[in-house]
Amino acid sequence: MQHRGSEPTVTTRSERHHALRDIVASGRVTTQAGLADRLRAAGFPCTQASVSRDVRELGLLKRGGAYAVPEEEGAAVLGADQLATTIAPFLRSAAVVVDHLLVVHTLTGTANSVGVYMDQTGWPGLVGTVAGDDTIIAVVADAAAGRAAAARLEAIRETAR
Repeated sequence: MQHRGSEPTVTTRSERHHALRDIVASGRVTTQAGLADRLRAAGFPCTQASVSRDVRELGLLKRGGAYAVPEEEGAAVLGADQLATTIAPFLRSAAVVVDHLLVVHTLTGTANSVGVYMDQTGWPGLVGTVAGDDTIIAVVADAAAGRAAAARLEAIRETAR
């Protein structure tokens, strides 16, 4: 709920998304905590988890260490092959660490973009990802799915060489 005066009003996700885009477009914000602080200052209650979800849903990218709105809003969605080409230079390594976990290392500031790519392309056996600044933890159905995902990421990385 957003409070104006003494009467609470409900904010919709689309209102929060619109505010988040405005915040990102209006200034350099380098962390999700910074985004959350700015959203709260604008009257939108939020948690780090909701901001993380919003960043993913909006497809926000990090450019030069700061969050940015994708350039061509409303443009045709890129295909998986085009997206793979885009993320290829970001990838450093991927390895299964236990049966259900894959650790992916990326360039600083690009893990979120790679995580969004992994989540949105519907890889078999990929349950979900959690992205930091340069590391992604991917939960997979089993070790075979983890090995397949690591091999797929390595193949994508090779296209950047």
